Amino acid sequence: MLAKKFLLNIVVTFSLFSGSYILAGVKIYPPLFFALMGFLQALLGRKIPKLIINEIRWWAVFLLLVLVGYFFSQNNDYIFVLMRYVVKAILIPFGCCLIIRNLAIDISNRNDDYCNTIRNAVFFALIVQLLVTILQMGLPSFRSFFDSIIELTDEWKMLADMGHFRATGLAGLSIYDTSIAYGLLLFLFLPWCESWKIRINYKFLILATVIVILSLIAGRSGFILVFTILSFAFICYQRKLFYFLNVITLIILGVIFAVAIMGTEQFGVFTHFVFEPIYNFIDTGSFQTASTNELIDSYLFIPWNVPPLTGFGFWAQPSLSEPYQFMYKTDSGILLSFIAFGTAGLIYIISYTIHFVKAYLSLIDTNSNFSKSYLYILFTMLIFSFILKGPIFFSEKIMTSFFIWLVYNCPQSKNK
Repeated sequence: MLAKKFLLNIVVTFSLFSGSYILAGVKIYPPLFFALMGFLQALLGRKIPKLIINEIRWWAVFLLLVLVGYFFSQNNDYIFVLMRYVVKAILIPFGCCLIIRNLAIDISNRNDDYCNTIRNAVFFALIVQLLVTILQMGLPSFRSFFDSIIELTDEWKMLADMGHFRATGLAGLSIYDTSIAYGLLLFLFLPWCESWKIRINYKFLILATVIVILSLIAGRSGFILVFTILSFAFICYQRKLFYFLNVITLIILGVIFAVAIMGTEQFGVFTHFVFEPIYNFIDTGSFQTASTNELIDSYLFIPWNVPPLTGFGFWAQPSLSEPYQFMYKTDSGILLSFIAFGTAGLIYIISYTIHFVKAYLSLIDTNSNFSKSYLYILFTMLIFSFILKGPIFFSEKIMTSFFIWLVYNCPQSKNK
């Protein structure tokens, strides 16, 4: 039993946060191995839950759109890029979550045990991610060793060599999609927040602290999502004074700890990055940021020349558009789908985003209409803003977090 719990912890940790590692000249991507084990178990008779089968149907429709787009464009790079996204961000997380579910079922006896088993494994993964991040930021020798075995692009390799706080974590990189994944994982731990056991409440506070720190390092978008979910939890559930006093204490201790680990100068850079809109407002009277301005000026526009029925059959991300001198380039998930697949792509991405939001909100119980409305409105707005900014459903970290949420809420019988 202990061996299976340890294995589950390892599978969840690397499924969520792994990068590609180069050991003895061999490139290793642990989630691929876990996914193959998950699919092999399914072939040997372990059942695939209905929620996952429903996701397979959604992505089968997307593959159909990809093939139709390829019929019109006949562009090999286009289909290679999209198929790579589907394999890394959809198929591999599918397989990983199948083996996660199977291990959790084998370990647990009752439904509550099943949920706690998955929850504790994710908690373990977040702790490991934080410890690795602290070691990378605090020990140059550890960072140097880790950077020598992790595969990164030249741009991020340069930041890692500089000791940048975003070039951290098990993947050697913690950015936009990672920060959103942290927020999504927080939904798993709401039962800890509403528990009447003080020990569990403190465990939730530790978990919340870990996620806040990691999301602050990874990016503002995820931190806003984390703040939204935490504020919902503190508004919705009991012991508000308990959480308020402990949160204030943790903020003070967190600042002291961060300065001790990062140093005053690096901490100043970090706070300016995280709270850039606030600093800009103090200095200029505007909440605008460099990243937001670049997004609006360069990547958000109305693509008037797209054939509405078929699209161009071209995935217009800058890395693909620039070599082909394509007329459009964007990182917006919504615009990419419309440019590639036309109206059908626009309908698909909006429909899947609604499905994604409902998959979370429909599985959260609360008796407070105010807190429910608060979460529904803000969570929906945030997810749509994320997909407007980037193709978040092609992030393996976000989709693994999402699929873990689905298997967490699946029936726990071995025969279902």
